[in-house]
Amino acid sequence: MEEQIRLKDQNLKCLGAAEEKNSQKEDKCEEKITILTDKLKEAETHAEVTERPVAKPEKTMDDLEDKLKCTIEEHLYTQTMLE
Repeated sequence: MEEQIRLKDQNLKCLGAAEEKNSQKEDKCEEKITILTDKLKEAETHAEVTERPVAKPEKTMDDLEDKLKCTIEEHLYTQTMLE
């Protein structure tokens, strides 16, 4: 009986140590998650900031392409009229 109590006590101590170890691992994982979440937010913010200046030149380019298309059509129409 005493041997069983001693074994159960050892098992309990082992489980307690394992629980502590797992708790520390969990804390480290939560810390990593927090750090990675912060990095993700920074990356998203950076992406938004860098996308803004690109949008204006893209719109200007689209406008110029539309204007070129209209000018070409006008030119073709004028050519047709002259012929």
